[in-house]
Order: sequence, then structure tokens, then C-alpha cells
Amino acid sequence: MIDLAKTILQLQLKAEYEKREIEAKLKPKSKTKIKIKNNKKFVSTQTKRIKEKAINLKSLNSKDFVVSNKINLKNSAKNKFQTIANNSISSSVKSVSNLNSPISFPNGFLSNKSSKTANSINVVVKSNYTMAGRLQNGKRVSVKAVKSLSSASLDYISNHGNRDLESNEELTSLYDSDGDRLSKEEFKELKKEIYQDSELTAMRRIVISPKEDLSRENMKDLTLEIIKSFEDQTGKNLNYHFAIHTDTDHIHSHVIITGTNRDINFTKQQLQTFKDIASEKTLEMTKERDIEIEKDLHIKQTREIEL
Repeated sequence: MIDLAKTILQLQLKAEYEKREIEAKLKPKSKTKIKIKNNKKFVSTQTKRIKEKAINLKSLNSKDFVVSNKINLKNSAKNKFQTIANNSISSSVKSVSNLNSPISFPNGFLSNKSSKTANSINVVVKSNYTMAGRLQNGKRVSVKAVKSLSSASLDYISNHGNRDLESNEELTSLYDSDGDRLSKEEFKELKKEIYQDSELTAMRRIVISPKEDLSRENMKDLTLEIIKSFEDQTGKNLNYHFAIHTDTDHIHSHVIITGTNRDINFTKQQLQTFKDIASEKTLEMTKERDIEIEKDLHIKQTREIEL
């Protein structure tokens, strides 16, 4: 290894020396002597450096050299890994502290950052709407089309996803704004009113899907609380009906809101408020549910001990 290094350096010096000699010949004689002297000085200096390097290389045992390099590499990798680990732990701690920090609701609105985080943790809210006069697929939506879609949507949500309900000849699976199930006669009247209502020009559909497993009763209460709180904060008075579906991995409610364009139109801020309220109410509901479960478990264990 030492001999190879010396040979390479000598060849490099020789090539450099020959190059300088050729350059010197092509220039006036007065400057050639100076160049040759400089070249000799350069070779002398480089020769000293080669000797110094050779001495240093000889003084090192090849095995010791390899071992020390391995140790250095391991230490470097260890330090790098520790830095990455520390950064990961630091970022995880920050994330956890953000999740556990109290959420404030100034004037019913959350900042976009905290609302997105909260919404993604415990509930998913989806919403779309149809409005008379709105351009859709190159055509203006008619009032008749809005009413027809409203009626069809109510039919769909009341006839699907309700296998957990016991069959009832008198009641449908549709709930009103008081949380009561509509009778079949009331449902027929509702559909008639939709076509007769001259002010009905728009419809909004909202799906509320908590990520926690809730009972049908809890889901009903949650839906009512979310909408009531939204109305209180925005001043809206919504005409709505909803159904609860249990045919998927997560229980969810379908809300159908009908009314004028102004009633149905939500600003971006209002829609975000709805999502924030849904997240807040879902968190409260799951906490209450967990407390009830703990109470029931405690009562059961107490009874078993007494027996």
C-alpha cells in the first residue's frame, strides 16, 4: 500500500515536471532558466513530502489502521443514529403535547390547524349540496330536480343500513329534529310537503361518521347535539331529517337538510365550524360513554364480590 502510494506520487511529479519543461522551451530563454530552477525547487519540495508521508505510513501498523477506521465509522454511525432518534422523539413529544393540549373555541370557531387535527382524530364529516339555478353538467338545476332529489335521498337513507332496528309496521327509520322516529304516514306527508313547498329550492346532505364505536342511541344524540350547537353559533334554523346506518365498519348518520338557497348555503367558515363542533361533541360523547362503561363494570364487579 505504501509502495503504491509512492509510485503514484512519483509518476504525478514526473508528469508535472515534463509539462513544465515543455512550457519552458516554448517561452523566451531569459525566463526558461528561472522556470527550470523553480521546477527543481518544486520537485525537491514534493520529494520531501513523499518521504514524510512514507515515514508516517511506516509508523502505522496496517491492522491498527484498519481497526481504528472501523471504530471511527461505528462511532460516527452511532452518533448519527442518536441524533435521528433524538429528533424523532422530540417531534413525537410535540405531537402528543399538541393532542393533549386544551382546545379553545373563540366565538365558535377554531383555527384551521387545530380543527384539522381534531377532525382527523375522532370524526369524519362529508357534505355536498344541490341548489336551483346552479350550473351542473352544463345545465342549470331546476327547482323540480332539487325536490325530486330531496325525496329520493330521504327514501334512500330510510331504507338502507338499518338492519339493527326491529321491524316495525308503523315506524320508519327516519328521525326528525326532535329525535323521534317518523311514522310511515308522517313520512308520506313529508314527501308531499317537499313538492308543495314553494320556498324549497335547495338541499344539503351531510354524513357524520365517528371513528369510535357508538350505539345507535349515542349516535342519535350526537347528531342532534351537533346540529343544535351549529344553529346556535351560526343563527341558522335548519329544516332537517336524518337516519342512522350501521351497515359499515363505523356507525354514521345521514342528514338531509332542505330549504332556500340561503338556508342551505354554508360559507367555508361555517362548514369548518360544523366540523369543529362535530369533533368536540364526539369527544364529549366518547368520554361520557367510557365513564358509563366503567360504572357498569364497577357495579358488576361489586355484585359478584357480594355474592
